[in-house]
Amino acid sequence: AVSVKPGEAAKVDPVELVQAALEPVQEGAPEQERPPAETPTQADIGAGQDRSQELFDRAQKLLDDYQVLQAVSALKDLPTEKVHEFPDCEKLDDLLRLYSRVGKFCLKTSTTPKLKQGKSVVQRMVGRFNRRASTISEDPTGPWVRAYESSSAGEVDAFLEFFWEGGAKAGWLKLVTYMETPLADAVLPAHEGDTWMDWNTLAVENPTEFGTPRHPFKMKRQLKTKVTVMWKDWFKNESSFLISRYKNEEYGFFVEHIKSLGDEDSDLKPVPKGFTRMETAAYNLWLPTTTPDGKGDACVLVQVSKLDIGVSVPAFLLKQIGKAIAPGIIKSFRDSAKFSLPGSAAQHAKFRQKRQADKEGLYAALDRVQAVGKSKLPSKAGGRVCAERLPDSSIFELPEPF
Repeated sequence: AVSVKPGEAAKVDPVELVQAALEPVQEGAPEQERPPAETPTQADIGAGQDRSQELFDRAQKLLDDYQVLQAVSALKDLPTEKVHEFPDCEKLDDLLRLYSRVGKFCLKTSTTPKLKQGKSVVQRMVGRFNRRASTISEDPTGPWVRAYESSSAGEVDAFLEFFWEGGAKAGWLKLVTYMETPLADAVLPAHEGDTWMDWNTLAVENPTEFGTPRHPFKMKRQLKTKVTVMWKDWFKNESSFLISRYKNEEYGFFVEHIKSLGDEDSDLKPVPKGFTRMETAAYNLWLPTTTPDGKGDACVLVQVSKLDIGVSVPAFLLKQIGKAIAPGIIKSFRDSAKFSLPGSAAQHAKFRQKRQADKEGLYAALDRVQAVGKSKLPSKAGGRVCAERLPDSSIFELPEPF
């Protein structure tokens, strides 16, 4: 023990200190009291349940308004087991699967620049088998074959590619085009169904909307088109489809998933006389960007389309058709995108009025997407986004547990 006399400083013997530390605790000595472990009270449990229900209600409201990615944001902080208790979890999962599919297809980059390639005897035999089977890959991994491209200001600004077995009745087309207009103005012509005959070179008439009430992020349409090459109508097709849309506010881009309706759909319209029903799936990825000098707003459209035209098409004819139709399609996209721009030589009063009215709030939402995308997407593309410099697929990644 250490003794201290009044008025003296304490003197500590190290040996005594160690011995004191090693002395056993006397029996019966009270143990030092420890605070009891905290356990959740009923109030705490109730608060957690209330919080989950609050987030469920918020997510449900967003999902009912087809704001799918925003519903994900409302649920992302919940534990996985809680997310699975969300009443519309299955519907949300289905819509997210469509969203991810667009990213998977539109951001594939495997491309074969030339059409003419030597083939072995085995490859030719496989090709003949595929033509007889008339199959189409559900996952167009490529190689994509380029049929057309155009350039300006020293960079490729548009191109058309296909992934199609020679002689098959179905395949995939990819169109990528840069447009020197903001995203909202580029989306407007196709969104406004009563304007198609003012710009679309393939449409026979404006598309018809049917089924459930129109919503800017979900609608059903019937469209009749024809492809004319050298004064001959090669294909006259009808398609009835569902459009599902998504806006990504984290990186700033806009997505459209377009899929043919099945025969079981009660809203399906009959095929018009003289037309063939075409099964189609189209995936549109709209990427905000800037003009090359960085002073103006622009966008890039990546469109991947699955086409089943019902007749066998040899590769050489597909190349000729691609070369023939690509310039017109690209020009119609670019020209129509300027219809609503103030001061543009192509300005059209009808389009400008619709842009200003913005009755559904879509164009204001796309203006916000434009502002985010042009600042954030370059970091995912390795520079300014353009036709041949697209962001990587990580922009489509979803938070856990989605």
